[in-house]
Amino acid sequence: MADTQRRSVCPRRWLSCAAQIERSGHGHGVLCGADRRGTAMTSVRGADRSRHGDGDRARRRANRLGTATTVVRGAVAGATRSEIRTYLGRYAWGHMSEAVELEVRGVVVGLFRENCWIIGSRRRGEACVIDPGDEPDQILALARDMGVRITRVVASHAHLDHIMAARAIVEATGAPFLLHQDDLFIADNMPASARMWLGQDVPPAPPPDAFPVDGQDLEIAGVTVRVIHTPGHTPGSLCLYAADARLLFSGDTLFRESIGRTDLPGGDMDQILRSISQRLYELPDETRVLPGHMQETTIAYERSHNPFVRAAR
Repeated sequence: MADTQRRSVCPRRWLSCAAQIERSGHGHGVLCGADRRGTAMTSVRGADRSRHGDGDRARRRANRLGTATTVVRGAVAGATRSEIRTYLGRYAWGHMSEAVELEVRGVVVGLFRENCWIIGSRRRGEACVIDPGDEPDQILALARDMGVRITRVVASHAHLDHIMAARAIVEATGAPFLLHQDDLFIADNMPASARMWLGQDVPPAPPPDAFPVDGQDLEIAGVTVRVIHTPGHTPGSLCLYAADARLLFSGDTLFRESIGRTDLPGGDMDQILRSISQRLYELPDETRVLPGHMQETTIAYERSHNPFVRAAR
């Protein structure tokens, strides 16, 4: 059982990509990670799937089963809505060199404890949301706190725990929604998946305004972010790599000492292992990996410690 299976995250806690998350309790949900057989690592924090119909009761029960403390530079930030500046960098923008203050903040949303990331620049007043999985009010509140308006919404893949809030965010902001074309069939099935997994009726995902492709460069808050197609968890899974910042948003492809599960429709173990070993492991060692669940890691650490990819070599 991967070490990541024993870590969990409290809901509604604003996270930092610089934060070390100390976790106790159960794993990170049934849609995201894999055990050593490539199947679901655990139920959602102990909330039995048959009880998801009572959303409040299931959430309360899940919340009682684990705690988290955010540790930043040795100081404990214990407030439920701890706000942490995460990244400042210098980038070449257009044809001139200018300082760009880039903030990356995360909020853990929904019963599946999914990490929704916001990349923004207060100077430019704009931001991109990656994987709005649930609780749109929390995501919009975080953007307001950052002093930015959401100008783009990107999904790393179309599982419901990554796109359930996409329609609400798009309708509230007018931002375009980006999703890889190979995941359209999963997005179309999202309401049915929500009924099956959560016992809830949810509105359909918004139709994508654009289909990002492998190697495409997206400009986000003045920074160039490269699309890396990483099929395996789903056919259309993608990662976003900000080379200047040495940041990788890995969705559910790569976790700390784990990988995305591959036993759901469209999943493929051989594909995800190739995506990681041939695409993500080619990135610089110091690249910080901000995943769709659990805490951050680095490419160097995963090369040395990820048991799934090492076993496949």
